Amino acid sequence: MVRNSNGKCVPLSQCPCVFGGEEYNDGETTMSNCNKCVCKQGTWQCTENECKSTCSIFGDGHTQTFDGKWYHFNGVCKYTVVTDYCGEAEGSFQIVTQSIACCEGGVTCARTVTIMLPEKNIVLEDGKVTVVATNSTAAGAEDDEPLITKGLNIERVGLSTYVGVDGIFSLQWDQSTRFSVTLETGYKGKVCGLCGNNNGDMKDDFTTRQNSVEAGSLIFANTWKTETNCKDTETEIFPCDKNPYCKLEAEKKCSIIKESTFQSCHSKVPPDSYYDACKRDACICGMQNKDSGLCNTIAMYAQACNNAGACIDWRSPTLCPIYCDYYNSPGDYRWHYEPCGTIKSKTCNDQFVGQKFSNVVEGCFAKCPAKAPYLDTNLMKCVSQPQCSCFYKDVVPAGSTVTSDQRDT
Repeated sequence: MVRNSNGKCVPLSQCPCVFGGEEYNDGETTMSNCNKCVCKQGTWQCTENECKSTCSIFGDGHTQTFDGKWYHFNGVCKYTVVTDYCGEAEGSFQIVTQSIACCEGGVTCARTVTIMLPEKNIVLEDGKVTVVATNSTAAGAEDDEPLITKGLNIERVGLSTYVGVDGIFSLQWDQSTRFSVTLETGYKGKVCGLCGNNNGDMKDDFTTRQNSVEAGSLIFANTWKTETNCKDTETEIFPCDKNPYCKLEAEKKCSIIKESTFQSCHSKVPPDSYYDACKRDACICGMQNKDSGLCNTIAMYAQACNNAGACIDWRSPTLCPIYCDYYNSPGDYRWHYEPCGTIKSKTCNDQFVGQKFSNVVEGCFAKCPAKAPYLDTNLMKCVSQPQCSCFYKDVVPAGSTVTSDQRDT
């Protein structure tokens, strides 16, 4: 017999396990990243799958690297987020972010994301996705190759746009200021940039473009500028010190992250770093946009919770509301908000549910009727198949034509 956490003597087979501050009885399971763990006589037995790594950038330059290191950097240039062109290595992709002011008198946040691939760039900006050919082959002059090729997936789901390159990465973008990049397992220790080197060790995440390791974020991040004519960022801005009259209100509003609304997530995703980021962002903007940073940071924590298996329904009519009725025609109520939803209709891209996308995300979702059974994710409308739009550099409405290699298609 052994003593459990309640002071009772129990057989060894009944010993609980502890994970994230919570007790699990013998035989119960939980997930640790991508591995399933089973409690066996007080000890966790877990699968040993190699997990994908995710880096996130949001709000006023808040960054969590692939290896889990947190830092803040609010530079105003273009910076390499992640690339496999490291040192003299041959590479296949580069992701760059452009930082600009979020609001008048405010500091910066990431708004524009450019994904650079061989022969094409994908630009995410102001809620739109644009694909741009970078040489004549991609434009179709020689091989008539389409811009959206096999292995490249662009999909709008809920509030997010997903861009994925098979075997390399997937990127989730909220169509505004925050995005996350998830690398496939084959890229362990093979990348560099603001997101670190993805080698499982936080201590060398501040590796510069020159392959030296810095102690602080400023020198490190400045080396990842992509434009030499842009000045280095020399000081870190602390918005609550600059606007001390906002601090108490910021602490009050951001406290939702640490309170009962998110309680089921606290053991899965520690809230402290998100709470600190929320306070910084809530102190930034003036009265007109005072809640934009707050809402984005809380949404980022909710997304992390959702990814960890804890669905949090945190929005309300008075706190960062989402109005899905915008997509409904008069008398039509098929569109509605879900904190953790997925596509429930056939889409114009996939022709049936779930072919490419299985993630559960926040956003506006519709159940399309029989007379318009296809969800056009480009236009956020339920349509018949002949009404489906296409994508070539940008959204092309049904019936329209584009010119490729001097031919109409």
